[in-house]
Amino acid sequence: MKIGLCGASGRIGWPLYNFLKAKRHKVLGTYCYNSRSNAIGNSLVKYDLREDTLDFFDKCDYVILASAYCNTPFCEQNKIEAYWLNVYRTEELLTHLSEKGIPTLFISSIAAKVNLDTTYGKYKRQVEKYMEENLVGVGYIRPGKTNQDNVQQLCEEIHVILKSGLRKKAKV
Repeated sequence: MKIGLCGASGRIGWPLYNFLKAKRHKVLGTYCYNSRSNAIGNSLVKYDLREDTLDFFDKCDYVILASAYCNTPFCEQNKIEAYWLNVYRTEELLTHLSEKGIPTLFISSIAAKVNLDTTYGKYKRQVEKYMEENLVGVGYIRPGKTNQDNVQQLCEEIHVILKSGLRKKAKV
């Protein structure tokens, strides 16, 4: 099984990428800014969801979408840029993958439930609603704040969802 991991160099993406590789999965991990080029065995591929083609993940058996502007102050100060990546292009990619029949897991955020007064939370919730109303084969999870103590558990939870072959909406 080939897994596409969009945003593999991020706070959740990087530990997840390493977790999946350790489980011997073939992972097409992407980065936009942070290549983590100093990491041993790094094989991340440059991909910018804001402007690159949506068919990038078409040969994957499963895709995990972990890319986002997650810095709340940045999102507040750059609402249009944040909307472009966190909503518009994210929804386009999720729609594309759904139409191709590629099971997909979107990593949302607890902010979509408890921080709707922030641009980041509103945008995450907007994508969740879009998925619930329009997409098949696409699920999401809402992790809380991640750190070194709990990110391993999150990776394990995502792996369980992945192994189940997500064909319906998964809300964790």
